[in-house]
Amino acid sequence: MINYELNLLRPVPKSKAGLIGGVLMIIWGLTLVLFLVILKRTEHFGLWAINSTWFILYGSFLAYSSQGKDIRSILGKAFLRITPEELVFKTGVLTAQQTYLWSDIQTISQAGTRVKIILKTGKTEIVHLKEVEFQLIQQIKEKLEEACREQGVVYELK
Repeated sequence: MINYELNLLRPVPKSKAGLIGGVLMIIWGLTLVLFLVILKRTEHFGLWAINSTWFILYGSFLAYSSQGKDIRSILGKAFLRITPEELVFKTGVLTAQQTYLWSDIQTISQAGTRVKIILKTGKTEIVHLKEVEFQLIQQIKEKLEEACREQGVVYELK
């Protein structure tokens, strides 16, 4: 029986330069905040506050992504999970999870970035993979075909 889970968020290469740049931006933003507090400057305070906040936030995101993590992973997960009991799609961090029991599936057909699931009740479900990278779509095709073969479900590639 197949047990498979694929992370659909794109892998980000690690970067020492990104980490160093992120830390430097955070330090610069904190320095601007320190100057605001020490000098107690009221003229252009909003501009300085926005500028320092931007440096701190962007530096934090840069440092986080330089560790090989996708920024979207802060908001949630995106995955394909295939188990002997069910097929689960969550194609984006903000999209709803779609779960289908193998015993309810009659046919799965895939055309490009669209997976069409026809249930035994006659209902048709569409899963869009438009946010997923091409290489991952190829892996999804292979694993779906293998799982369908094991489960006795018709798989069509169009």
